[in-house]
Order: sequence, then C-alpha cells, then structure tokens
Amino acid sequence: HVKKVVLNPEKLDYSQPSIVIGNHTSFLDILTVLMLHPKTIIMVKSWVYNSPIFGVFIRYAGYIFVEKGTDTNIDLVKKQMEKGYSLAIFPKGTRSVDGEIHRFHKGAFVLSKALNIPIQPVVIVGLHEINPKNDIMINAGELYVQPLDKIYPNPDESDKEYTKRGQEIMREGFKQTHKKYATTNYWYDS
Repeated sequence: HVKKVVLNPEKLDYSQPSIVIGNHTSFLDILTVLMLHPKTIIMVKSWVYNSPIFGVFIRYAGYIFVEKGTDTNIDLVKKQMEKGYSLAIFPKGTRSVDGEIHRFHKGAFVLSKALNIPIQPVVIVGLHEINPKNDIMINAGELYVQPLDKIYPNPDESDKEYTKRGQEIMREGFKQTHKKYATTNYWYDS
C-alpha cells in the first residue's frame, strides 16, 4: 500500500563507489537507500549494531560499525570501496521528528575528503508520513526517491564548509521535490 517512485534514476551512478547520504525520518529510510543498488552498505551506530532485532542482520551483512566517529574506520571503508561498494550514511544521525532536514554531522564529508570520493545525495520524500519516528504503523502513501547531482570535495573547503554545502543542497532538493510531489494524493491514512 506504498507507491514508490525513483525520480531521475540516471543520476544514480554506481559504476564508481560514492558516499550516499539521505535524509532520515523513518526506519524505512535505510531499506529505501539499500534497495537502490545491491553494492550498498551502511554505517551504523552502536545501538543498531547491538540491537537484538537489527544487530544480527547488520553484523551478518558486514555493515560498518562506528562508535567514536567515522574517521576511526577509514581503512575498513576503503577496503569495502575497493570491492566496489558505496557507503550509505544518514548525516543527521537520528530520525527527524518533524520530517525536515536538520543539522548534519560532518562524518560523511570527512570521509569523502579523506578518500577523495564524491557524495551522492538522495532526497526521500514521503516516509515521514508513511512511518513517522516513534510509530510502528506503516501508513499507505507515496514515497519519492530523488537522487541529486553528486557533490565533490573541494580541497580549499573546510570539513565544516563542505558539510554545510551538502546540507544546503539536500535542503533545497527536499524543498523542491516536496513542493512538486506532495500533492493531495501524496498521503492518506490507511
């Protein structure tokens, strides 16, 4: 009862690894990003890694565990990228209660610069209404996945500036996608 549409799929180029970033409003965001390509892994925090529900799958799939910052796992990320994997990170760090894109942590951007690989922003519109934070119900509705143009690290830019640039690109992409597709048919209670 959820209609899923990937807009502009040609912008999703997995021929070379990248860091895929997405806005985070629902448990379903992770599945949405992972379904984009089979060579995608995620970086998870300790509560996910140690979860009795998700932890077994996370460990079996070989996803990357981070406890003290993304820069502590650069070698492991590099090894996975040499195998052709892209790494998905939700730079907000936690699910948004109001569905908006809030302040990003800089980890994805630090990795992008350290490994000299691009960031692939992916805007997700609709999951906040389909499965809001702290709700176990999955409502009927429409889900739009909008890949944006890749962002490349600029050596003259600080980590903070790069993070801010990525955050602004995501916010504008979300605003435009939401405005275009969040019509009266976009969400309805199941």
